[in-house]
Amino acid sequence: MCSARIETAGVSWHCVKIDLDTPGLDYLSYPQKNNVGKNYNVRALAKKHNALVAFNTTPFDLKGKAFIPVGISQYKNQLIKEPEAAYCALSLYKTKTQPQLRAKIYKTQSEILSGTFYDDGETSFYGGFFSIMEDGKIKEFEKNRRSRVGIGISDCGRFLYILVATPVFSLTDKNGLNYEECAAILKKLGCTDAMQFDGGHSSALVVNGKDVEKPFLQRKVPTVLLFGLTLK
Repeated sequence: MCSARIETAGVSWHCVKIDLDTPGLDYLSYPQKNNVGKNYNVRALAKKHNALVAFNTTPFDLKGKAFIPVGISQYKNQLIKEPEAAYCALSLYKTKTQPQLRAKIYKTQSEILSGTFYDDGETSFYGGFFSIMEDGKIKEFEKNRRSRVGIGISDCGRFLYILVATPVFSLTDKNGLNYEECAAILKKLGCTDAMQFDGGHSSALVVNGKDVEKPFLQRKVPTVLLFGLTLK
């Protein structure tokens, strides 16, 4: 795992690159069947599970007192929330022929609804908002700037990149990066495909137990992905 933080033009961004071939690497995610609807402080979860990296993922709705993911949520073959066809998703998977963990980005969750998946391994899915780069081509979006959580992949899914950007000045959360700027950074870092998870006040990136990116008025979130070597 390697990481770097850059601060420029009123925006701070931090990118973590994970080699999924790392011996002993494992991952854990929230929610699971027994905790759907709850929300969490990402740093507290990272500390609880001894994670090296933790960040927020899928957008969510507040229904009554429950925080419900919007889009697919599946942890190691256990389906927790059904797909939302128009949104994108990140998949982490292993098979008998591909025993090392790999990542894949689906530009829409409708691909998951119509797809055939592995009976001989494990597959996890984490729904996001939109695919922002495919095969090195950056997509066009409105130029809205916010705190962002972007994901990129390279080398056929061996390397996973986690990009979180927040405004340097905490007086407002209306600054930051737009989707195309996130994609441009990830492309410069070597990614071929990229997508966006939930940003804004949900944005969170914890590395080695420390909040390395944290927006103004950060909220607790119900959807978190953690990576480590000795997850508890």
